[in-house]
Amino acid sequence: MEYRKAYNGNINEEDIRRICAGFSVAPQVAEFLLAKGFKDDKQIHEFLNPSEKHFHDPFLLKNMHEAVDRINKAVKNNERINIFGDYDADGITATAVLIDYFKGIGAAVSHFLPNRYTDGYGLTLEAIDRVITDFNPGLIITVDCGISSHAEAEYIKSKGLDVIITDHHDIPEKLPDCLILNAKLGGQRYPFNELCGAGMAFKLVHALAGIETAKKYLPIVAIATVSDIVPLLDENRAIVALGLKDSAKALPIGLRLLADSLNLKGALTASDISFKLAPKINASGRMGNAEHSLKLYTETNKTKLLEIIAQLQEYNTERQNLCNIVHTECVKALNNQNMANLQAIILTGENWNIGILGIVAARIAEEFNRPTFLLGRDGNEYRGSSRSIPNMNIHELLTKLSDCLESFGGHPMAAGLTIHESRIEEFKTRANALISTTYPDEVYVPFRNYDIEIDCNKISADYIEAFSLLEPFGFSNPKPVFKVSFGKCTVSTMKNYPAHLTVQLPNIMMIGFNMGGYFNMISQNSFKDALLELQVNYYRGQGAPKAIIQDIKISDVPNVTSERIGGEYIKQLALAAGGKKPVYGYYNKHELAQIVNKEQRNSLYGTLFLANTMQSYKAFLENNPFAKNIICFEFLHFTNNSGYNTLCLCPSLNNFYKNFNRIVLLDSVLDEAYIVKLNEVSDAEILIPQSSPFVYAPFKNIDLNRKVFGEYFNLLKQAGKANLTAIDEYNYFNKLKKTRKSINYVQFVACLYTFTELGLVKVADTFGEYKVSVVSGVTAKLENSRFYAKLELIMKMY
Repeated sequence: MEYRKAYNGNINEEDIRRICAGFSVAPQVAEFLLAKGFKDDKQIHEFLNPSEKHFHDPFLLKNMHEAVDRINKAVKNNERINIFGDYDADGITATAVLIDYFKGIGAAVSHFLPNRYTDGYGLTLEAIDRVITDFNPGLIITVDCGISSHAEAEYIKSKGLDVIITDHHDIPEKLPDCLILNAKLGGQRYPFNELCGAGMAFKLVHALAGIETAKKYLPIVAIATVSDIVPLLDENRAIVALGLKDSAKALPIGLRLLADSLNLKGALTASDISFKLAPKINASGRMGNAEHSLKLYTETNKTKLLEIIAQLQEYNTERQNLCNIVHTECVKALNNQNMANLQAIILTGENWNIGILGIVAARIAEEFNRPTFLLGRDGNEYRGSSRSIPNMNIHELLTKLSDCLESFGGHPMAAGLTIHESRIEEFKTRANALISTTYPDEVYVPFRNYDIEIDCNKISADYIEAFSLLEPFGFSNPKPVFKVSFGKCTVSTMKNYPAHLTVQLPNIMMIGFNMGGYFNMISQNSFKDALLELQVNYYRGQGAPKAIIQDIKISDVPNVTSERIGGEYIKQLALAAGGKKPVYGYYNKHELAQIVNKEQRNSLYGTLFLANTMQSYKAFLENNPFAKNIICFEFLHFTNNSGYNTLCLCPSLNNFYKNFNRIVLLDSVLDEAYIVKLNEVSDAEILIPQSSPFVYAPFKNIDLNRKVFGEYFNLLKQAGKANLTAIDEYNYFNKLKKTRKSINYVQFVACLYTFTELGLVKVADTFGEYKVSVVSGVTAKLENSRFYAKLELIMKMY
């Protein structure tokens, strides 16, 4: 993983002092503003002081005059107006804005929110027929949808009705022939084109009735703006800042009760919306009936609202469970594929809930750093969602593949699509080929941006609190990301949550959610870099700095003891070939650069190098030209599962070997059973050095004397009686070492693996909990262990 500073320009102390003096901000805030590219004082002032001045003239929007005239005509003539919305938080909010406005002026207004499962997304002919039958409107106004519905717009007009489309999605090649309000339309005088669907509804009310009337909707439009992940800049920043400021008192009672149920007191923050409020509002649409969420905006009966909120909580719990099920199925499917050969992840499920696929697609895309398409069956079609990676425009890709799609729409980073079942395989083939020819390998290089590099010792509650001036945070104005470096630390798993880690430094506690697999890497004393989101944790009125780890990586050369390396290396002798013959080839070390990746010399993925000594690890980095193409540097367990070129020290067999086309061993192999195991877990070509000196160093720490083995056995026996547990084997050894400092890890492995093979001890190794127990009543000779016999043979030979 590459860490890149978000701003590469020069930041000088004079600029920092000028901004501190001019805007009364702390130096770290001034540095952050400069890092974001803010230099002009007017620009900084506007960013720090969002206000009504940022609300642009709505009549600068193309077609706004004509849309207002048509709506006023409908109101004057008592025509029925139907608001045709969308089922997410943005579409629901936009619908609520226009319903409330038209009811307030006495217009005859109705609404229609499609059911994701029975109606599909946006305008459809069947949904239009239902609207006409149920509401008999003279004018249909879409919100948050319709920009791609040229055929549907023609159908509406054929029925003698007018339609105004208000939308914010990307502009398709063919537009509907009707009045369209979309800030992304060409020939636009409007100075900002990133309003969400509810933002467009807000501007429509602004044009129809003036800003004072429109302002009452700011608290709910702020919720939509944050939840729809549009840039929190320019007019959006003003909408959210002013809307959140008034949210404590101005939200509809239903939303206030929902906030109360989530323990959100007072004015909301953007984080409150993103992580707590929006998922509940979206839940009803994802699970089928968006009307439940709409009632949060329109219903006033408290008893009914509490029932609705309880239903939304059930929907959200169900949604979370379904997401976990689909995610598990996706990962299982990908575990059977070689990620090095995949340009895109395209998976289908016969029974997947279509409403939650966007959430899971985003998660998979982030985990595997591949554009991801997840599609669930709907009759003879597959419908679903896609999510992209930085620098890859997924809407553009779908446009080029539109001839094999039934429909699609969305943004550069996210889109929805429908495919006939007969064209799924064609889509997979063409999508991978198109991405391969359009984008270079470099697009797949994983990277994270950070804003400020800081010494951990300088982090304090006051330092963190100073950044609150930059709220609201969100898309295009994310919370500052800090890069820190550290070595020795105390690492532990959270009690009852072994998937999560706590990393304690003298000045700050860091939390690593779902980073249990990083325990080995973090706990060693190697130099580490981490990217953090800083927070303040309050207890009894006192604030203490706290950090959420966004990413962490080890230095290229890990600081690992030779004892640890030797202990891991001799484990090769514990493997059994089971009568199978190993499949491998040889390479000459002098020709390594020419041998590896011979088809694609500069490819950034598909090749794995395994080092079992620090000497070979360092030598490879220093002397091999191919080292420049190494993306991931790992120790013991892989933290990446995407097939990037990797150099791993002390590799465990519990890794993602299937994701490589070539595995190159840099040291001699202790037992061919090790290669057999690699053959079993991967189809990769295995290459071993043609001539490599035997690595005897680890065996110098082994004593095969029965008395020594007896001492280690008794130590394990005592630990078992004390119910000693640890996160893994090495952590267990370190806990034993506290009671017997003279023990060493290589001898420990020699004893433990011998005892285990003979049935003298049992090892319980579940995620996050490792335990050894002595089996009572069992006796055996050490010589009966194949592992022990191999150790004995090697030590006699050398």
